[in-house]
Amino acid sequence: MERRTTHIRILSLAIAAVTFAAACSNSPTIKVDLKKAQKSRIEMTALCVSVDAVQLFFPDSLRPESPKACRLAVAEDGFYVLNEQKSRIDCFYTSGAYRSSIIPESGITDFFVTDKESIDVLSENAILIYNPGTLGLEKRVPLTDSLLTLGSIGRRKDDPFSHTDVIELHGMKDGTDCICEYFLNDNKLFITANPEPIDAQNLPSAVADSRFFSSGDGLYFMYAHSGDIWRSSAFFSPEYCWDFRDDNTGAISFRNAQMSDNRLYMSLEADGSCWLLIADRATGRHFTVTTMRDGTSFPLGVIKNNTNYYLCTAKEAGSHYSQGMIDPDLLKEETNPVILKYKLK
Repeated sequence: MERRTTHIRILSLAIAAVTFAAACSNSPTIKVDLKKAQKSRIEMTALCVSVDAVQLFFPDSLRPESPKACRLAVAEDGFYVLNEQKSRIDCFYTSGAYRSSIIPESGITDFFVTDKESIDVLSENAILIYNPGTLGLEKRVPLTDSLLTLGSIGRRKDDPFSHTDVIELHGMKDGTDCICEYFLNDNKLFITANPEPIDAQNLPSAVADSRFFSSGDGLYFMYAHSGDIWRSSAFFSPEYCWDFRDDNTGAISFRNAQMSDNRLYMSLEADGSCWLLIADRATGRHFTVTTMRDGTSFPLGVIKNNTNYYLCTAKEAGSHYSQGMIDPDLLKEETNPVILKYKLK
């Protein structure tokens, strides 16, 4: 099995290298001019057809001080909230009722939820795989490479080369950006340096803010240092590249990226302002906005089944939807955080 896996991996890298060479000649780069778009305003209804809200009923002792210190994952069976300050994942039904919590002994760096199949947790020294039905620990994969510093985790279903699920990890090795692949059936971890190495020793956000995210057609990854979007099965060729070189906005921080059925959404910060970049996935045509025409803002959270889910306080929610789009009675109770649900166009 080891020889077979090695041959599969070599074939995978060879094909990926060819893909990279082809991508370099006609990379799908999208030029973005934030200055030109600074005064653009649109209606909230240009992005979504409706807004709803679900209250999360935290036990009093578990309620987070601020949702901003939490990270949300959405699955068919409910919501999962990582409290980064407490290294705890609080689990809820789709109604918002509390189920239970996952509290690993070694803390949580990142997590990824696959519908009805697994909750993959990246801890300080291991990959922890939980059953989403029972929330019990099913497998622990120790990470023994002391030179490896990992920042995020994702799962690719049924890899075409190995015919098994692959857990993707992003991090640093010897000061160089790298992607790791753990083949579940073969218990093998492969480490691949970025073909264009980036020395991120002085850029901790390159690891901390880079994220895997799922879309209906696969697993994707956003590099926080560039905003480039990569399909995880072909890390050598970015699917979306952003070019801000003609823009005089200074340093840009990329915070989040998600995909709907037909659009790619990216949130970024530049010159003290928060921006939302929206691009058509087929044509690459895009527009950027800071606020809606009525002064509200569209917050990017987690997109699943063409719905954007955003975790916030009930008080904060009022600045994230236009008048008449939501029943105000849903936000009367301000004790617990709420999830705003935007049905996207």
